[in-house]
Amino acid sequence: MKSAMKPSPREMKFAEALIFLLFFIVFLIWCAMVAKIPTGMAVLICGVVAGAYGMFVLHISWDDFFNAIQGVFMRGIGAILILLFVGIIIGSWLVSGTTPMIIYYGLKLISPSAFLVLAFLICSVTSMATGSGWSIMGSFGVALMGVAIGLGISPVVAGAAIASGSYIGDKWSPFSDVPNLNSALVGGTSFDIFKAEIPSTVPGIIVACIVYFVIGMQYSHGPMDTSLIMPILEGLDANYNFNLFLMLPAIFVIVGGVLKWPVLPTLFGGALLGGICGMAFQGASFPEVCQIMYSGFTSTTGIESLDKLLSGGGLNSMLSLILTIMCAFMFAGIIERMGLLNTILGRVTRAVKNPGPLVLASTVTTVLGTYLTSSVYVTCIMNAQVWREAYDKAGLDGVHLATVLTEAGSPSGLIVPWSGGALLMMSLYGLEWYQYTPYLIYYWVSLVLLVTFAFMKKFIVWKKVDVVAVEAEDAVANV
Repeated sequence: MKSAMKPSPREMKFAEALIFLLFFIVFLIWCAMVAKIPTGMAVLICGVVAGAYGMFVLHISWDDFFNAIQGVFMRGIGAILILLFVGIIIGSWLVSGTTPMIIYYGLKLISPSAFLVLAFLICSVTSMATGSGWSIMGSFGVALMGVAIGLGISPVVAGAAIASGSYIGDKWSPFSDVPNLNSALVGGTSFDIFKAEIPSTVPGIIVACIVYFVIGMQYSHGPMDTSLIMPILEGLDANYNFNLFLMLPAIFVIVGGVLKWPVLPTLFGGALLGGICGMAFQGASFPEVCQIMYSGFTSTTGIESLDKLLSGGGLNSMLSLILTIMCAFMFAGIIERMGLLNTILGRVTRAVKNPGPLVLASTVTTVLGTYLTSSVYVTCIMNAQVWREAYDKAGLDGVHLATVLTEAGSPSGLIVPWSGGALLMMSLYGLEWYQYTPYLIYYWVSLVLLVTFAFMKKFIVWKKVDVVAVEAEDAVANV
């Protein structure tokens, strides 16, 4: 008897892709908002459903799926390592007194009305210097959140200001991995993307400062209530020995970013200096510092709200977050191999040819890609492949596509519940994505301006025309 031949894999049809897309969106939202199913489990279920359909209906082999999953993990392993080092640096700066010291003097020097603007600008400047939004959220961000709680400012708005500022550098700094990835995918350099983002990013920053200032004004009416601040100051003063040397870990991280040192060694150096300060000035032993870097720090100031914020960090604190991201990577690999996004985007790219609709569609699909893959890196790679030819035919330079991918893609991790940015906000500050998303002012303003300018055909990076070739073609045409 002849053995039955195994069916060849087939491409996903547009109707199939659309049905799956709608199913995943509805199911994931239901899991997050109604059923309260853990994010990692919800994404993993989607991956299992997609994988089963791919194997039994599309006839894609498990080996193909596994190779695709491995590819996503290889592209995303850097993000996982950064999270591990963020956990280490949080614990280190807590035992050293670096974070408590920033909180202490922040409460003394910053007025409630100015806090939101200052937090946004401080995180913006430091993230621009380092190029890493997550490291700023896990270091300066934790300290600034402590200041916000002490000043009686809404943690939701404070978290949005901190996250917004941190992600300014993540998408706009020439040293960040996202613009460098996008420039490698479609051309240009990260400095080209920096310049192309100025028309949309700078107004976004200005509007954000104005909005945060207006919101902050509600905390300026009447004399400042010191009944909440004084116990915190006294608790910090009684539990830590403050001195200027405690700022060395923070200075090291900023200098490392400015000098373009690799992110992971820079974070580890900042954590190491924090551990040394903890032993030198706070009386911690070497085994205690190592234990805190691994398991986290427990604050004992006696102030419940402050102890809750200052307790944590360590490698262990990031494990749940990393497990969720790993589940998302598995889902992303399966979706990528099935060609779900490519099938949908391929139909879209054939329908849009002018700059306005083109930028609008690629902006939407970039954000949508983060929802389906959970990874900014994966969605940038996929959208770059799909949209490159369409941009080229419309006469737009690859730098403009890279700019759209960076503007829309990088901060989208904050609004996708199962992406790294949103998960980090929950892990660090206990904030759900839907709480702070309306206050990510600069992101929304920048996106609106990015699309509006495209429809107006303003600030577009057009493809450079070879003048010599054009003249030669004109000469031939006139013969």
